[in-house]
Amino acid sequence: MRIERLEHENRRTQGLAQRALYQRLCPEHLRAVSHLLDCALAELPPHPRIAILGAGACTEIPLERLVPLARAIVLVDLDAAGMAEAITAVAHSEIGQSGDGRTLRRPTAVTADLTGGVSARLAARLDTLPWEAGQPPAEVLAAVAGALDATTVPDPSSAGPPATAGDGTLPSPGRFDLVISAIVLTQLFSLPLLDIVDRLHHIDPQLPLARDDDPVYQAAANRFRRRVALAHLHLLRALLAPGGVAIFLTDVVGHLLAPNSAIRPGQPLSPDLPKLASLTVLPSAVLALPADLLTDFSLVGVPRAWQGLAQAPQRGQPGRIFDLWGAVLRPLR
Repeated sequence: MRIERLEHENRRTQGLAQRALYQRLCPEHLRAVSHLLDCALAELPPHPRIAILGAGACTEIPLERLVPLARAIVLVDLDAAGMAEAITAVAHSEIGQSGDGRTLRRPTAVTADLTGGVSARLAARLDTLPWEAGQPPAEVLAAVAGALDATTVPDPSSAGPPATAGDGTLPSPGRFDLVISAIVLTQLFSLPLLDIVDRLHHIDPQLPLARDDDPVYQAAANRFRRRVALAHLHLLRALLAPGGVAIFLTDVVGHLLAPNSAIRPGQPLSPDLPKLASLTVLPSAVLALPADLLTDFSLVGVPRAWQGLAQAPQRGQPGRIFDLWGAVLRPLR
């Protein structure tokens, strides 16, 4: 399953080197996140308890800023190595005494699947299908669509994701003053859907292409995405203490940049950068922003939309940028 390779894949896209790339070529990305963090912290009492979901190496999240402010910080991700890197980086410079005499605490890492095991549940459904070469594509994709619809998505707001390492405890419901969803939402449903692509390719390399134009499969995939997305929003709300707020950060559209795209250090990304292809990773049918959030949350301040650079074009290789969206949310009680 793709989720089992997550830690290895993250090494290419997260960590101190990637943060340095943002600082040099895409500082507006870090500024947008910091602005939303300022907005959230202004709503909270001193020394909040903070949970960062999809923390990884905290590439976008300024952990070094949060440690002196927070009473406790819990990082939650399947990327144990990334979280260890983030904690080590702040431990060398930030752990000790705060300006008001408090003893600063190291962040805690909890290695957990934020979906509650959706990839394994889908894999179990797919294992029951008669995977045979030569089947008509529509027949194969209809069976896969049925497996998607039959895959249950646990509600983490009631049970919480299963911890597999870290400190052996899960973030407790109602415990945190600030919960950050750190550009993790689309990954939660994309990885299990990529497992489907891998299986289809194994049968027939043309099958993954057929799914793009198959309305039955596409409708089932969007229903699956939406169930995962809503469960994640329920988790954000459940983890918050009374008076707490959440920061919801997500990618919406990905763009493949032409190899000759000019990225100017320190300058905003130009909307005229030549793009080879674009892919909407969070369609409005899956989650309409901000409309679908307003069922359970109110907005604090104004949402922000911006672009972030994932990979700079270089040596004839294309680059990647994302359209991103973020907001500070307060639960409706």
